[in-house]
Amino acid sequence: MGAAAIRGGDPGEVQRDRQAAARRFGEAGGAAVGRGQPVDDGQTQAGPVRARDTEPQEGTLAVLGAYAAAVIGRLRSVPLTFLGALVVGCAVSFSSADYLPQGLQTDLKLTQTVPMILLLVALVFLPHGRLRTARQVPALRLPVASLKTSIVAGLGLFLVAIPVSGALSGGNVILAARGVTLAIVMLSLVPLTGYAGQISCAQLTFAGLGAFAMGKIAGGASPLGLIAAVGAAAIVGALVALPAIRLQGLYLALATLAFGAGMDYAFFQLPNSAMNEGSFSVGRSALFGNDFGSDRSFLLLVVGVFALAAIGVLALRRSRFGRRLVALNDSPAACATVGISLTRTKLAVFAFSAGLAGLAGALYGGVTGLVGTNDFQLLSSLTLLLLAMVWGIRSTCGVLLAGLSFVLLPEIPHVSNLTYLVTGLGAITISRNSDGALGEIIIRLASFNDRRRPPSDPKLVSSGQMAPAGAKSTVAGP
Repeated sequence: MGAAAIRGGDPGEVQRDRQAAARRFGEAGGAAVGRGQPVDDGQTQAGPVRARDTEPQEGTLAVLGAYAAAVIGRLRSVPLTFLGALVVGCAVSFSSADYLPQGLQTDLKLTQTVPMILLLVALVFLPHGRLRTARQVPALRLPVASLKTSIVAGLGLFLVAIPVSGALSGGNVILAARGVTLAIVMLSLVPLTGYAGQISCAQLTFAGLGAFAMGKIAGGASPLGLIAAVGAAAIVGALVALPAIRLQGLYLALATLAFGAGMDYAFFQLPNSAMNEGSFSVGRSALFGNDFGSDRSFLLLVVGVFALAAIGVLALRRSRFGRRLVALNDSPAACATVGISLTRTKLAVFAFSAGLAGLAGALYGGVTGLVGTNDFQLLSSLTLLLLAMVWGIRSTCGVLLAGLSFVLLPEIPHVSNLTYLVTGLGAITISRNSDGALGEIIIRLASFNDRRRPPSDPKLVSSGQMAPAGAKSTVAGP
């Protein structure tokens, strides 16, 4: 009962009191999370949040503050989570105080970056979790392509690209080149996420660093720029891996998500920087006596780079280091028991993955010659990760199809946001098979071929010298 009912007033007044209190609560909530609406006197009036007032990127990143509070509560304690929310709210309020230099607030965008910093700090200082033991069901079932098979496939891809590139129009050539360069970004996730099981939500951030290094070294069109792109991204990737060494699963994903979001605000949108001038020029490096001035020749270049990188990733998988990555994915506890250094292994795979993403970023800038902050948004990194998972994060062919899908789906007319719709629906379906759509097709074809084989000799089967027809392969592989 309201104050009017206690005083013996009209019950209608009670209802009016409740409505007024609800309006005040709504205005307070709008002031807390809304952008605000301009009024005639030039001030800002708080108002409720509408769908048109916020961008998808901002809505996604706004959750990081809530994650910071939840991580402080260790995802278990409601009182600690409430305390964490108070800490995050106070830190955001203090970051916009008058006693801080205005240039510091503007350049680093403290209001947006403070929640990401708190999230990273909370993740780093979490208690150590137990190392995961081996899984009952093998996670990697696809066979590993041999060196001969991978070379033949890479050469075949390049030979197919020659007539296809000649048949495409100018705009479609650029579209295909963008798709292949993004496929290289996704290829960098194969050893990191597909083999080692380490999640990274910021691969486009490393690609953006590569594009920035390429554009700022020797005029933006030098082979030294490619080396700088790979080196800068690899170094930053190793630095990001240092505090994330002890994290795994959800916590590792949140750490890389916070890093990508912080880079969006503190680097890519930094005022008075080259990344915030709208766009900057990235040239095409001259290699093998060819400047790759035509779009068709540059498309063949990125296809060749993808083929070579895919062959290298598959060779890495067959190597001793690749077997360590698979063992790390299957059972970190077993790796530590047999003396494998988890720290060195994670640092190496993070640096390798980031360096490959940096190379892709340098090539991505050369597709159109101009890149800007919108090319490397965190939301696009999440979409690339999910698309790679949908098609097959352990398959080099799967990431190629995923990269082409990312650029082709928006070209379908009369359907908006189709990329996000298809990615979301695909992410729901892969819960049945972590090998993705391509892996599911390969496994079903292998099972179909096994059923078509003639029955084996029962004597050989009983002696263990021959596997029965129809048995599923459990060979670990990409």
